[in-house]
Amino acid sequence: MKLKILLPLLAIAAIAAVAVYIQKPVGFEETLPAAEATTDQGLVVEKGPVTARNTPPEIETEVVHGLEVRKDRNCTVKLNYIDIGDGNVIEAYSCTPNKPLGPEEYDQYDNSTLSVMAYADPVAAEVLGKRLAEDYPVRARMLLIRSVALRPKNTAPILWLASGYYGLVAENGEPALREMSENYLLQRIAEELGTSGASDAMKRLLIEAGFRDEDFLEMEEALRVDLNEIRAIQVEVTGSSDLTEWEL
Repeated sequence: MKLKILLPLLAIAAIAAVAVYIQKPVGFEETLPAAEATTDQGLVVEKGPVTARNTPPEIETEVVHGLEVRKDRNCTVKLNYIDIGDGNVIEAYSCTPNKPLGPEEYDQYDNSTLSVMAYADPVAAEVLGKRLAEDYPVRARMLLIRSVALRPKNTAPILWLASGYYGLVAENGEPALREMSENYLLQRIAEELGTSGASDAMKRLLIEAGFRDEDFLEMEEALRVDLNEIRAIQVEVTGSSDLTEWEL
């Protein structure tokens, strides 16, 4: 059985949407367990039938639209058809909760199930992103960006990432430019989505560390790509976006 999952792709470096390509999974730079393959957009594709790993064998599953899922999943699996704009239509799955769930209730799901749910469920994307942050930070960033795209008034997931994983400002007496740059970018995303951020403070630290105008221009381009990606996710899943100034 082959999963057919596609979400939009707009990426530079670690900036991309969560997705699974149907035709040709692309290798990811982070090492995954042998039982899994992954795509450049961050979802896990099983090498064979989708199973609920780390789930007791007595848990019952069923096949919906060719996708094996838990019977007690508390979500409705839907097969979506997505026009990718070049004359081709791609199939994708979504799994929408039947009722609102608290974050702790998502702990019952394994990573593969959460990956499917994350298509349209911001909490699933956030829970899985935080779960993977330590071992797979690039995939985690994709998922947390997606969570914010699906629930733009809540920028807590990316601010959590900024403070928890990119809060370092110096290491061995040298400026931690990579961490500060990513922190600054995540803060700017939050600000563009209408919440308060701390980009001004981080900008001052970057200037003290030697950042020049051209460096900040590159950061603004990275910001544009992220916001375009957020808008693309919103348009695909909900049909509209408030980020009308950003090109798809």
